[in-house]
Amino acid sequence: MKFLRRKIIKPISFLFSFLGLQTMKAVFIVLPWDASIKFGMFCTGLAAKLMKKRFRNNMQSIARALPEKSEKEVYEICMGSWRNMGAVAAEFIKCARMSKEKLLQITELRNTAFVYERVKNNSPMIIHSGHFPNWEVFNIASDARGLEKAVVAQGLKNPFIDKELERMRGLYGGRIINTDNPFFACVKWLKSGKSLAILSDQNAYKSEVYRKFFGRWCACSPLTPLLSIKLQIPVVPAKLYRENGKFIVEFLDPVIPPLQYSQETVENMVDVLNKYYEGWIRERPADWLWAHNRWKREKNAPQYEAEHANG
Repeated sequence: MKFLRRKIIKPISFLFSFLGLQTMKAVFIVLPWDASIKFGMFCTGLAAKLMKKRFRNNMQSIARALPEKSEKEVYEICMGSWRNMGAVAAEFIKCARMSKEKLLQITELRNTAFVYERVKNNSPMIIHSGHFPNWEVFNIASDARGLEKAVVAQGLKNPFIDKELERMRGLYGGRIINTDNPFFACVKWLKSGKSLAILSDQNAYKSEVYRKFFGRWCACSPLTPLLSIKLQIPVVPAKLYRENGKFIVEFLDPVIPPLQYSQETVENMVDVLNKYYEGWIRERPADWLWAHNRWKREKNAPQYEAEHANG
């Protein structure tokens, strides 16, 4: 039975999921820009109402992270975040179909002097961002502008969808490095003089680096600090947001790594990068992907256990 499920049933289910996604994708493509975005927001807004338990858990995370918000504000942030997922999907699908000229018109890169100086001199850097609007559009738009880079991204279990997503992400030559044991592939890429983009998320399922995020322990990926410190490569935080009908990528001043590698310097750098995230989220809380539970492994943190040892 296991053989039948693995070799026949699962591939068929993957294929049907892919065909369903392609059908939905066709709807986004046919609809005009504004209607496509509204349809995407409607779909994920409906999903929020159907997935009540998950939505309620997201609201609890928001309330704990932003205790100054009222219950009504927390609900609006949570619903806005879910609707934003639909908008992100629609925007990416539409942008992946439009001309390069049009893509460049609706995207803007700001504070690029340091970034393009590194590109010009074949000096690598690590661009560090997160799931803010629109991370997928940022990827292809920066590639279209000649900012050659690889992106660390998690592969999907469905091979049909994974292949299509990789094709869309690589429209203008960008390379994808899978998150399964990416360290040495990233080292090789950076040593070639090319840049790397990491959309770091908290709740890294393999990480044992626990740091505070909005006052709560979470398992954080150490990949950016490890690469930065060991290779002495600067990290450029990239702030993503929408403004006046455009997708904005605002590069912040680079974070220069400490000269000495240690567990403490890695953890300190994780804290620095998490502070950027916290600031961006506080500015536009509904823009962030709250649907992912960043504190899922909170109770696994040794520090958590120590803090709660006496009840």
